[in-house]
Amino acid sequence: MDAVTYHNDIARTGQNLNETVLTPANVNAGDFGKIAFLPVDGKVDGQPLYLSHLRVADRSHNVVFAASEHDSVFAFDADSGEQLWRVSLLSAGETPSDDHGCSQINPEISVTSTPLIDRRAEQTASSTWSPCRKMDRVTTTSACTRST
Repeated sequence: MDAVTYHNDIARTGQNLNETVLTPANVNAGDFGKIAFLPVDGKVDGQPLYLSHLRVADRSHNVVFAASEHDSVFAFDADSGEQLWRVSLLSAGETPSDDHGCSQINPEISVTSTPLIDRRAEQTASSTWSPCRKMDRVTTTSACTRST
């Protein structure tokens, strides 16, 4: 089942009411847990997202997407751990923002929130990925604001 936004749905419940594989019997310390560590170029503060059966380079993959505070987005094959692609969201003259004195997000701030994937856009080279990010430019600073 695809995970295309934070906590699985726009209500942010974290529920997956269509789950058919995970049960109390198989979610336990002996049979359930971390299966991979996927290398990225900075902290990942947003929730990684998942699309099943996505076509990448003419092959179907189950894909994990992660966005880093270094302003990169990664796609990994969820089954093998192979990096399928990486893209930087930085334009010429931009760098990830420093921490602006924030002790919770350091040493840099960029893609902090969980992005959203629009699976309906799959007909294009990649599904639509919508991150909120912060970066420093040579003369200006651009920021996404977050409601509290």
